[in-house]
Amino acid sequence: MYKKYSNNNTTLAQKITDCNDTIYNLDDAAKFLGKSRDAVRKMCQRGQIPAHKKFKKWYLLKSEVIHWMKEN
Repeated sequence: MYKKYSNNNTTLAQKITDCNDTIYNLDDAAKFLGKSRDAVRKMCQRGQIPAHKKFKKWYLLKSEVIHWMKEN
């Protein structure tokens, strides 16, 4: 099982430390991870992958996803 991630009330803008970091939407993240869009959305909802929700949409930072992949 994946380690549960919490949002910690940190905004997406505060999480971006590298201006060159790529921001994925669900479709982009699904392609990157080789999973379906629905599978990635469920992982985000369950806190199984680092993600940020803004205006009812999920966003993932590439650097956080890569770090998460290395840990798991």
